[in-house]
Amino acid sequence: MCPLRLPPWLRRVAKRLRWVLSTSGHFSFRERLSIRPASLLLVGALALLTVCPAAAHEPLWGETPSVFGFGVIHPEVRFGYRDAGATRRGGIRQRLYETETMVQYAPSIALNLMLEIPWMQSVRESRGRRVSIGGLGDIEFLAKRRFSVRQAEGLNVQQSLIYGVKLPTGADSHRDVTGRRADPHDQPGTGNPGLVLGYAWDRERVQDTVWASMRYHRDLGGGFRMGDMLELDSAYGWWFIRANEAAHLGFNLAVGLHGELHASDPLGGAGSAGNQHTLMGVQVTPIFTRGNHQLRLGVLVPFVRSGPADHADFPMEFRFAFETFF
Repeated sequence: MCPLRLPPWLRRVAKRLRWVLSTSGHFSFRERLSIRPASLLLVGALALLTVCPAAAHEPLWGETPSVFGFGVIHPEVRFGYRDAGATRRGGIRQRLYETETMVQYAPSIALNLMLEIPWMQSVRESRGRRVSIGGLGDIEFLAKRRFSVRQAEGLNVQQSLIYGVKLPTGADSHRDVTGRRADPHDQPGTGNPGLVLGYAWDRERVQDTVWASMRYHRDLGGGFRMGDMLELDSAYGWWFIRANEAAHLGFNLAVGLHGELHASDPLGGAGSAGNQHTLMGVQVTPIFTRGNHQLRLGVLVPFVRSGPADHADFPMEFRFAFETFF
């Protein structure tokens, strides 16, 4: 929930309506019945349209604890691109294009159900050879449960848990540029179901927001599977333009830290892929809002890298997202 701050024009309307309500004693009983509910509904509708046009904003790296009101449907599409590694000295260069289509539904005011459908296209090059690995990834069914909310004048603090399952819907048999089976990290799917567990916190004020979150992924089963992965995020966002009406443009600039820790992929009888890697960088996400729509553009610049170059050695990662609510 966002704090109730009415713009000047709406305060004038409310003042006028209060005068009407205070003088309703001069009207008949039937007239008073028609005036009061209509006036209250008008004030409520205007407040919803003007106060909270962009309550669910968040950076492109990390999670928000915000959940939507009962019955809200929230579709979103995200795109990502990174160019990692190099072909020098027999190395591998990977150009990775990712798309994620998400739909959230709110069956209650404290719970959102989420469906995430990933798609990837990876172009891998080495020693004059090139392969393209792509297709549908592993679909995730998740739930976000807000378990704590504290509100005060101009302040909203929330905490949520995120949990769910990953289904083995993506292919895991593609061949790498080396001719052997590509590691699970480089496949659209991993061939195994998995678990997802996360936590998100934020503190939102009228002019700014602070976010923090973590997300843990684990494949189940043995044999050929992706290694455990942990994502850590924190960010601060400032409203340079705060929309007071739904039709107005809002602009928030979020800046924060993003970290990833990837364990090596187990390969069953073949041992381990040895592709463990760590990443930490600074992300910047401009967030544009208008009414029920939101557009986000983001760039991540790593400053700590370790592991295989085709996973961790890239100058920048770019993301783009569009979402709406109805």
